[in-house]
Amino acid sequence: MHPERAILPRMARSALGILLVLLAGCSSDEAAPASGGTAGSAGTAAGGATAAGGAPAGGGAACVAPEMPLDGGCFDPARRYEPEHRIDQDNVRGDAAPTLDLPEPPRSGFRLVVPPRSLGPGEEVEACHAWPYPPMTHRNVYAARIYTNAGLHHSNVYGVALAPQGASPYPGCQPGQADVFNQIDDFLTGNVMDVLFANSTQVRRGETIVFPPGMAFRVVTEGREVVTSIHWLNPSDEPLVSEVVYDFFTAPDDVIQNELVPIVFENRAFTIPAGATGSITSTCRLDGGHLVTLMPHTHTRARELSVDLLGADGGPDERILHKQGFDTESDILVFDEPVALGGFSHLRHQCVVENDLARDIVWGVGDMEMCTLFGYVYPPVAQQVGVLLEGMAECLSFNVGQLRPPR
Repeated sequence: MHPERAILPRMARSALGILLVLLAGCSSDEAAPASGGTAGSAGTAAGGATAAGGAPAGGGAACVAPEMPLDGGCFDPARRYEPEHRIDQDNVRGDAAPTLDLPEPPRSGFRLVVPPRSLGPGEEVEACHAWPYPPMTHRNVYAARIYTNAGLHHSNVYGVALAPQGASPYPGCQPGQADVFNQIDDFLTGNVMDVLFANSTQVRRGETIVFPPGMAFRVVTEGREVVTSIHWLNPSDEPLVSEVVYDFFTAPDDVIQNELVPIVFENRAFTIPAGATGSITSTCRLDGGHLVTLMPHTHTRARELSVDLLGADGGPDERILHKQGFDTESDILVFDEPVALGGFSHLRHQCVVENDLARDIVWGVGDMEMCTLFGYVYPPVAQQVGVLLEGMAECLSFNVGQLRPPR
């Protein structure tokens, strides 16, 4: 038995709450439009194509993102398992966005519309919105997409248990409903929250994640609702109205071979002295499984990011992600082939930060920094969280998958 697991009940409320949280607080720059893409040479845009665009094989007009070339034509990988005719009818929650040019909602799946948010010049706002799950034929989410115009700094979409006082006052939330620390009691009984989507920083127009064929995460709808914790930021000198819409595409059980679950590695135990360049490094135990996606999260002063798998029993290490500098492109990486973790003992995650401030940089929002790594793995028993909280010298790893009831 790992000694970390023996102290799980005592540490849960301070450390397990980090699980599945991609906190706000990136740069104030607006991102170029993105539709899911590479964060390193090991991966490609979701769907298996090598680029989100380009000309179809054999000539013809170029595909326009998010469509990709396939068999001499173009296809949208987010609609890979979409039926010919609509099977989910009443599947839109929220009023239509007034200015976004939206396609039809998923024929199998659902759409969530956030109420428009007015932002003054430089204004920064955090808020929670909630929806009841619409009726769905299938519950395997194999693709998700966000549409927006501007002002969306970051958002996390969760499927969580209803609050003790009942359903949220839609589109508002029950107090604290988007706070994962309030879900700890459910975690410890195996009722682990779902992560439906987490977007890269300050995306504009949209972003997509599509899992490889035969892979999806399964949402639990009974006794749950959807909440999103949104961090808005208007970096411009003009007022704007920010609009946000989410689409989730679902597939039947018979096409899904591998059920995905989210993982996260978070380091909050660092200080970068004023005027210095330093490393934020964590080395966390791995519990096997296959890694399908990664999404790093840093702020503007990050100059380099790397992820290495450390070989078990003297085996070789493997670098699976390396990125120079901070940019505003999509940071969602879907590997061409899932990375088998069984031959590796630990994951080392490192962010190099240049502190040009006259004060120390620690974990935080604004002009502080973060070094977070989020992704999806299979099978569900491999789900884990690795955390370094303030004052810790070593990463504390939890196998959350072992808390899940078998199904």
